[in-house]
Amino acid sequence: MHTGCQKWYANLMSKFLPFPLYPQVVEACGEKIAESACCDSVSDAVTAAEQIGYPVLVRAAYALGGLGSGTWAASSER
Repeated sequence: MHTGCQKWYANLMSKFLPFPLYPQVVEACGEKIAESACCDSVSDAVTAAEQIGYPVLVRAAYALGGLGSGTWAASSER
């Protein structure tokens, strides 16, 4: 385990990890967080995908049963 990750893990063993700390913990472990965007429409999602680059995962913020999620390998799939 990466030394920085061990330090974070030891400090957080008995605590819940607040979301704002999550990126710091991932970085301390030597990992990267995928670029992301929040969108309110398909048009916004297409724009975000073009900025981020394909392939992308599109996921509904709230969905029962996993409906509303999918992947796009290229802009021609929209």
